[in-house]
Amino acid sequence: MQKNKDHKNIIKLSAKEIHTLQERLGELEQVLHSIQCGEVDALIIQDKKGETQVFTLEGTDQPYRILVESMSEGAITLTGEGIVLHCNKQFSKMVNTPSKNIIGSSFYKYMPEIERDSFKDLLSKGKIQSCKGEFSLQTKNGSTISALLSCHNLEFGNIDGISIVATDITEISKMHKEVANSLKEKEAMLKEIYHRVKNNLQVIASLLNLQAKSIADIDSRNIFIESVTRVKSMALVHEMLYQSGNLSQIEMGKYVNTLSKTLADIYHIYNSRVKILIDADSIFLSIENAIPYGLIINELISNAFKHAFPADKPGQITISIKHKDDIISLCVHDNGVGFPAHIDFQNTTTLGMQLIHTLTKQLRGNITLDRSSGTKFTLDFSTTFKE
Repeated sequence: MQKNKDHKNIIKLSAKEIHTLQERLGELEQVLHSIQCGEVDALIIQDKKGETQVFTLEGTDQPYRILVESMSEGAITLTGEGIVLHCNKQFSKMVNTPSKNIIGSSFYKYMPEIERDSFKDLLSKGKIQSCKGEFSLQTKNGSTISALLSCHNLEFGNIDGISIVATDITEISKMHKEVANSLKEKEAMLKEIYHRVKNNLQVIASLLNLQAKSIADIDSRNIFIESVTRVKSMALVHEMLYQSGNLSQIEMGKYVNTLSKTLADIYHIYNSRVKILIDADSIFLSIENAIPYGLIINELISNAFKHAFPADKPGQITISIKHKDDIISLCVHDNGVGFPAHIDFQNTTTLGMQLIHTLTKQLRGNITLDRSSGTKFTLDFSTTFKE
């Protein structure tokens, strides 16, 4: 009987406990509903020691509000359509408009119409991943500032929004424009210098050419003509520099092609008699290195034109410029009569060969001669020289 009595008491306690729990559950549901509706300003929670603590709902996000308001950048929260839900004081200051007038308005009104489509694209990207872009922002007084807008996706409740951090880069943009304008001025000045140097060298070449025509002695006349080719090879470097988009470098393949045609005209070598084949890698050289390279190539091609094909003998000149590892290989090969066997090309007294050796040494290169099939000069240069 005791057993049944105890069992009956247990059932009564369980029902009471269930009833109490149901009451508390109802109370919690009411509190939760009040919190969701914004009707509760604080929660009173009892800790394990029985002491009560008060947590205000407004206070929970207070540190974040302080952080946002103290930012040196503008902070804005937008809907997916670009309606402003919130902005901090810094953004209000940036566009010189009170926050109360900004909230609820379209963010598009604060940028020029020409940039709005671009900003719309930025918002679309911002819903997928973080992104940024530079835009102009219009202030209340009609002036504009340059701003870097960083967009991040933001979800709250059933709303998909975008958070934006706006950084004023007006001064930076101004400095960039000043640097760009200064660079353009220097580029224009540098082009003008190249152009004038080229013109002056052309004048010198023309004077030498006129003087050569008045000289009866063939050997003396040839000396003047050789000087003309050297001056023109240097003038061509400056001409290509001011005509190219890159004012500091020229492409050697294009240079050799133009130089060979110029020399062919000077020495009256026609393509029907002597063919010129050029095989060049895409190699760019600065003016400091292009001029000695150009003078070397000028001497080698000129020598081939003058000596390889006597008595209007037909032939071919192959010019190869290859770049492999740290070495540039220049090869000028003609299938003419060949370099005289009795002449030591390393110790010749001719100005042309002396110039080739001096400039090759200057470029830290070495030169070899192959007489097995016509004349083949090969020069190897290290690309580790100072540009």
